[in-house]
Amino acid sequence: YGHAFHDHALKRNEQLHNIQDSTAVTVNAPMGKLGIVVEDSSDGGPPFVGEIQKGSALEGELQLFDRIASIDDQDVKELKAFHISKLLAHKSQNLERKIVILREKTEESQNRFIV
Repeated sequence: YGHAFHDHALKRNEQLHNIQDSTAVTVNAPMGKLGIVVEDSSDGGPPFVGEIQKGSALEGELQLFDRIASIDDQDVKELKAFHISKLLAHKSQNLERKIVILREKTEESQNRFIV
C-alpha cells in the first residue's frame, strides 16, 4: 500500500515539475464554437491545445501546446481532453468562458527584450 502511494507521489512530482516552468495565462473565450482541438498529453500532464483552426475565435490568444488548467475557475488539469471539450461545449452559450492555460516558458521567450 505504502509503496503504491510513493510511486503515485513521484509521478505527481514529475508532472508538477513539468508545469513549474510554465506561465499561467488567462484567456477569455467568447460565446460559441472555439475552433480548437484539445488533446490528451502523453506525459500525464494536463491536456493541451493540439490545433487552432484558421478563423478560430482564439487565434492569436492561444498557442499550440498550451495546457488547459482551468475553465471558469474549475480545475481541469486531471480531466481527459474529451471531458474538457464537453465542458467547453456545454458552456458555449455563456457570454464568456474564462480559460486558464499553462504556457511553457521557452529559452527564447525568456531572453526576448523589446527595445
